[in-house]
Amino acid sequence: MEQITQRTQKWDILKFLMIFLVVLGHATEFFREDSQAMRNLYMFIYTVHMPVFVFVSGMFSKRTVNEKQYDKIFGYLILSFVLKLLPFAYWFADAKSIGINLFSDNGVRWFMFALFVFNLLTIAFKNYSPVYITVLAVIFSCFAGYDNNVNDYLSLSRIFVFYPFFYLGYCLDREKLEKICENKILKVAALAVIGIFVALLIYKSEDIYFFRPLLTGRRAYHALEELRKWGFLLRLAYYAITALVGFSVIVLVPKKTPFGICAKLGQRTLAVYSFHYVAIFYIFEKYKFRDVVFESIGKGGEWLIIPISIAITLFFSAGIFQKLLLLIMNVPKRKSNNSGSNGPVAS
Repeated sequence: MEQITQRTQKWDILKFLMIFLVVLGHATEFFREDSQAMRNLYMFIYTVHMPVFVFVSGMFSKRTVNEKQYDKIFGYLILSFVLKLLPFAYWFADAKSIGINLFSDNGVRWFMFALFVFNLLTIAFKNYSPVYITVLAVIFSCFAGYDNNVNDYLSLSRIFVFYPFFYLGYCLDREKLEKICENKILKVAALAVIGIFVALLIYKSEDIYFFRPLLTGRRAYHALEELRKWGFLLRLAYYAITALVGFSVIVLVPKKTPFGICAKLGQRTLAVYSFHYVAIFYIFEKYKFRDVVFESIGKGGEWLIIPISIAITLFFSAGIFQKLLLLIMNVPKRKSNNSGSNGPVAS
């Protein structure tokens, strides 16, 4: 892994923040129907967490793409299929019948397969004009939403929607972006953008919540009902808003923290992403934590998901889960005299 320095801590801190939002976002799913605050929190999280997470993944994919490290890329594909088997650990005991769809994903596993596809696409496109590819990717994504068959099958919808963020991360110069983020005026502007966005979520919550299908990247425009014909423009607006709010978050993330723990744990985000939903399932679905909260605490108890999400994030940031992840991804290969790669390294 890349050594943590003052220059690179910012991105590891950002990754740690985003993976915490991933966990928290999944926890909000169990309280959205009963709490306006949870709906607002859901909308903020889903506006930024995956676009920024994918963007940073693209930023750190340069070596993988430029050196065509297919063994590392293949590791993402292996991980995506291994994670398909993980639900059996908590379904088998209760389910009367169990099935599996190898080619469709509506859970966290889609991201691993998407990383596999993102890297291959970027290898194919890396000799073309970045502006041309970016514009083409956005336009293709905007039109893809009109096809109801572009959905969870092979994670096609989310691959189309999120690939522009990955490709943009790959193309941008990390050091130049770090310097831009240090501009004090830009930091004030970023704080204002986030403040305005949060205010809109609070005071226009009902109107804005209607557009939630755009945020997950899974749904075709038919989910927008009477506005589906405007899907192209709405997805363009989604890209503009997400880019603005996401960039503001990046600008405000500090270069370092006093003890460096966030930066250290930020190198283990893929392990947290891979395994955290096991805890989410047991806490919120199997053991009905939502019902316990409303029966024992009542209104306001839903905010307990924040410390619970922190605990889950820290737990799966433990080194043992990182080692397990690498064991899965580093598939044994035939020895070769000219082989110089050590296999995938999760970041």
